Amino acid sequence: MARVSNESGADEVYVTTFPKPARRWQISTDVGSFPRWGRNGQELFFIAEDRTLVFTAIDGGGSRLIVGESTELFTISLSGVFRYPFDIDMGGER
Repeated sequence: MARVSNESGADEVYVTTFPKPARRWQISTDVGSFPRWGRNGQELFFIAEDRTLVFTAIDGGGSRLIVGESTELFTISLSGVFRYPFDIDMGGER
């Protein structure tokens, strides 16, 4: 499960085991919000503090979790109030 927590003093994106939150991994390296899984369940997208959409590969095979390096994709506009200001298309291309 992907979630946001501000227990460090700033919003950060984490991946947590589910249904029991036994472990967690920090995905964002600075401020992060609005985490969304890609359609294949091996990609996590989130918005960084500077409104950049960030992509991180996640490999959760077996009892381990491997977090790839994050890649900044592009800056998005965040006008108004949105629950999720973006979504990933079925093919993962847009």
